[in-house]
Amino acid sequence: MTMDRQRPLAHTLVAAVVVLAVASAACDVGANGSAADADPLATVAQGSGAEALISGTLEITPSCVLLDEQDELVLLVWPADRTVWDPTNDSVVLTSHSGDVSGLTNGTEVVFSGGGSSTAEGGEPADAFIASVQWEQAPALECVHDTRWFIGDLVPSSG
Repeated sequence: MTMDRQRPLAHTLVAAVVVLAVASAACDVGANGSAADADPLATVAQGSGAEALISGTLEITPSCVLLDEQDELVLLVWPADRTVWDPTNDSVVLTSHSGDVSGLTNGTEVVFSGGGSSTAEGGEPADAFIASVQWEQAPALECVHDTRWFIGDLVPSSG
């Protein structure tokens, strides 16, 4: 009789532990108040080989990593093979072609090589753009602005 009472109790305890673990994971929040597992990067397998340049200020939100280029927001598409999201510092860690590692945070002034498109130059609307790219991690629809930039590399500052 003791055995029969322990089994239901054991199952109840296991179920309670599982529920708490799932709830904890769903509510896991990082030091900055952002979801610990949230990764706002839009990534493709490899970066662009184009050598055009774009410059501006990084704007990092919980769901997007954008470039503010003279008050126009640009979706940045990162090379997955050289880019990781660091949730501890809410930063993008990019390894350049030369092997230099840079931690890029909100407000960082940057220059990137690469190539892009815009709706003004015959580019696709946001939903068609998302559907047309082979993503490692697709951006949230609200992150896709009129201009999209596929990053080739971070251009070192000359100062």
